[in-house]
Amino acid sequence: MRTTATLILTLGLTTTLFIGCTDSAAPTQAPVAEHDESDHGHGDEQANGHEADGHHAGPKHPLGPVSVGPYTVTAKQIGEIEAGEPQTFEIMLDDPTTEPEALRAWVGNEQAVGSVKVRTVFRDGFYDADLQVPQPMPENSKLWVEIETDTERHVGSLELHE
Repeated sequence: MRTTATLILTLGLTTTLFIGCTDSAAPTQAPVAEHDESDHGHGDEQANGHEADGHHAGPKHPLGPVSVGPYTVTAKQIGEIEAGEPQTFEIMLDDPTTEPEALRAWVGNEQAVGSVKVRTVFRDGFYDADLQVPQPMPENSKLWVEIETDTERHVGSLELHE
């Protein structure tokens, strides 16, 4: 009887640990990486050094305009782009009739192969996109913008300043 109880307890704990350590919702294919800028304290610029680190300083190269669904998009590329390095963009929607549910951006090709899609954060009149440039950078790479509304997604691209 004692052996049976020990066996049942051991099996129960092993099953609990096994279930707790697996992710049954894990995809079977490697998805495009996505990063949500809104999840790590960008609200307090002084506390996290967002502006103090200077990544919005430097030459601002205008990109666009381009139509993305019902939106007219322009952007500023901060500094020069370099494969494998971080890159900051300030993305603006000119006179939007409605604010989007989300605005995501990435550098690379339309399929975002090797890129990280970032959900941008709206601040000071622009969407702040702190992106990682892929290494190697795909040929004809662009700044891609995906605008999500409550009913659909619109995708468009802007030529990079190189």
